[in-house]
Amino acid sequence: MYQCQQTRTEQNSPSVLGAHPEDRETLAMTLAEFQSHGLEDSGSLSLMKRFDTKYLLPRELLADFLRNLQKDYSVLSISGKRQMRYRNIYYDTTDFGLYKQHHNRRKTRSKIRCRTYLDSATSFLEIKNKNNKDMTDKHRVRVGELQICERLIPSLLNDFGMTALSFEQLFARICVYYQRISLQSLRHQERVSIDLALNANPLGSSRSFKLDGLAIVELKQNSLNRESPVYQSMKNFQCRSEAFSKYCIACASLYPDTIKTNSFKPILSRLAGHISVSNGVPSHA
Repeated sequence: MYQCQQTRTEQNSPSVLGAHPEDRETLAMTLAEFQSHGLEDSGSLSLMKRFDTKYLLPRELLADFLRNLQKDYSVLSISGKRQMRYRNIYYDTTDFGLYKQHHNRRKTRSKIRCRTYLDSATSFLEIKNKNNKDMTDKHRVRVGELQICERLIPSLLNDFGMTALSFEQLFARICVYYQRISLQSLRHQERVSIDLALNANPLGSSRSFKLDGLAIVELKQNSLNRESPVYQSMKNFQCRSEAFSKYCIACASLYPDTIKTNSFKPILSRLAGHISVSNGVPSHA
């Protein structure tokens, strides 16, 4: 549940990374105090099969949260950058069947997306499946461009055992942009992603979705370990874990008259001061 008790960002607060130079400077200085690792070090801890725990942390607590983790984690650094730009294109059926799996609270559910790391111009076709034991199983293959990504969907569906779903049923639905900080534990089999500046728009539409004032923190572990410094830090902030999906919350916000949103209304209500939907595609610089 989104119940970090210290503060709640007001509805008209500025974008998480865009409005205050001093805010960006504080975050950059805090990240500079971490040990760093490169992409070659991340491969040994890919955690394609894992348990995920998510939190929605008020943006103003992020620097303190990161300071709590400095002795236990290293930060991904590429060419001196420690915040990376991502773009995910999500695929779904005509009737939003994959969205409905999540909305209807199915234990087993899937997502299909093409993820691009904008700073390195590399892309991967990914299928994520969650089983009835809450374990995430991710398969992915590197691709050169969006058209190639789409051509590879049938073979990856087959490899992943999703034979009931055909490529002809799938459409590119929503494009999601965000900036990510990636941490890797120095002691445990776990990684932490921190996503900021989340915005999205439906493919072929001028409508846009934005989430302000919150950091999406995701702890990824090969087995659940409550001794993780992330758990302890979130406990100190009185911040409880939250079932949160970028794709589903964006869909529920952008298509409220097209798809059912009943299951997401509680979280949408709690996040009302942080979500904005408008006409016009946002900037992703």
